[in-house]
Amino acid sequence: MTLTRARSSLRALCRHANCASIVTILILAATSSAPASRFTGRPLECPAPADLGIRQDPVDIARDSLAVVAPAARGPGASSGSLSVPHANSERTPPFETGRKMLPHLRKSRLMNSAISARPAIRIDQVALGESHVRELAATLGLTQGQIEGWPTRNHRGVDSWTWARYRETSDAPWRWLNLSRPAISGSALDTSVDERAPFLPRLRDVAGNSTDYDEVFRDFLDFRFLTMKPVFGDIIWTDASHRVVSSWLSPDLRPVYEQCAPENARSLGVELPQPARFNDVPVTFVATFNHDGITWSPDLEIAPGIPSAIDPQPADVQVRDWLPNFDEIYREMVGIISGASIAKFPVSGTEMRFTRKNNAQIDHHLEYLNDYLQEYYKELGIETRRLPFEWRRMTHSNLVAVIPGEMQGRDPNPVIMMDHIDTAFARDVFHSTGVRVSVPGADDNATAVGALVLAAEQLRGRKFRHDIWLVHVTGEEFPADDLGARHFIQTLDMNRVEPGAIVLLDMIGYSKTSVTEFQVNPGDSRDSLALAQLAMGAAADVAPGLRALYRPYGTPESYLYNTDGIVFADYGLPVILLNEVVNRTNYHLRDGDYHQMSDNMDNVDFTYAGKIARIAIETVARAAATSSLPCL
Repeated sequence: MTLTRARSSLRALCRHANCASIVTILILAATSSAPASRFTGRPLECPAPADLGIRQDPVDIARDSLAVVAPAARGPGASSGSLSVPHANSERTPPFETGRKMLPHLRKSRLMNSAISARPAIRIDQVALGESHVRELAATLGLTQGQIEGWPTRNHRGVDSWTWARYRETSDAPWRWLNLSRPAISGSALDTSVDERAPFLPRLRDVAGNSTDYDEVFRDFLDFRFLTMKPVFGDIIWTDASHRVVSSWLSPDLRPVYEQCAPENARSLGVELPQPARFNDVPVTFVATFNHDGITWSPDLEIAPGIPSAIDPQPADVQVRDWLPNFDEIYREMVGIISGASIAKFPVSGTEMRFTRKNNAQIDHHLEYLNDYLQEYYKELGIETRRLPFEWRRMTHSNLVAVIPGEMQGRDPNPVIMMDHIDTAFARDVFHSTGVRVSVPGADDNATAVGALVLAAEQLRGRKFRHDIWLVHVTGEEFPADDLGARHFIQTLDMNRVEPGAIVLLDMIGYSKTSVTEFQVNPGDSRDSLALAQLAMGAAADVAPGLRALYRPYGTPESYLYNTDGIVFADYGLPVILLNEVVNRTNYHLRDGDYHQMSDNMDNVDFTYAGKIARIAIETVARAAATSSLPCL
């Protein structure tokens, strides 16, 4: 389970549009007079300032929207119709899409069909929240009329809130930063320690004169004293002494070379702020004009309905009536192997090993061996697999897809996906006591989910459903990789013109001390996600009638989707639900004793409880694969 509160950047393969040459320079350059790269320890040759995103002529934005200096698209490459790997939310706060969320290849076709809204759309509850922020800001500033520039943003708690950047008293006056001191907002609705819906406000960073600011912008995560900190480089607007914009919201992959090579005037003063929203991939900001008559918005908004607070289960034909007689035995054995409690005996090669190093940042991690084991297991079942490798921090990692073919024999453009993550977190308890990063066993988080996918293969193989079923084992969900495998997989979907009909994600399904009679269904914010949640709730009523499905609306404190790979797919409008134990922001304290600690082991898994959720997930996937009645199918 990702700690999304963590901030910012790891050097993966450079994904910035202008930095292909920079990667070569970082890795190959060996000029003795050049500054050294922190990551490689080798000298590097500095590229031209333009290749670092530095403007030759700084932009005066005193009377312009901040959208004019925002990145051109939601992700590198998106503007050209293709999707490069999105950055982690902890590397750079993602832009909020006020148009239609979808994969770039779908947007291109649907724009041609005029199937995209003509005005930015924001939910009614979020508009009301924004207006309450404007009133609070006006009171704090002592203004009765004026304008405030901002945009919707999802905050680090998974709540759709706002970013408020600048203000002015009249429409012809220059904009000024909302540089409010901590005492000025303490105890108000603008204070994040008081209200979890509090907005982002600008934070000025004196990088040249303040060592703390410098470290928090540029330091690598391995250098921080806190386990889940990352640099905030990706959220910085760099300005000169005259407050003109020199560069802004750069790719986090540029951080090491920017630190070493940017001119002094391009890395001295910064403003930390999430990047503007998007309207069908185009940067956009909003101006709230306030006076005694109320608040008006520019540009005009389409007020979208809120997310329903309750939904009903969707009845459907039961697909799995005869569960394997040894289901529970296989499940417990697989969780033991994946968590490292038992030795894995590879069914084809005969290799034997124990999987104990399972964080992607560990140089000698076992995750590729774990995928080897799963591939051999599926081969023994007669199930085809596809390995999807990629590079991160100069190491190879991969996602694994096992395909149960449907009527289209493995060529379905709308497969039903069941997904887990195979990596584990660094142990908080070990790091706090020793400063050493050691990966946890991860019996609950997330071997219980991996075991469920393996049982889905055992249970569903040989069946012919309408749609293909993909069992997807993604890597790199935990910090510091932060949804790494999911972000690469979303690129894979776009490149191959695949639009999943449904994504059923499992993450932590075996801890029952918070509730043994309930589990959570956490959908994305799309209509299709809600329909999928209804299908899962109907499956639960049939498969495990004693286990109550708790619907967790998107963006609420009880929803846990934001802290998983699921948010990556929700951000592109794909139909996704997370099934998990009863854990969320409201009850973390009830399971603090083993969350991301070495005690996340077999002794703390309730296999009866986990087995019920696994069966519900398998039945949900089978129902989705058998039907074409879902809106997404």
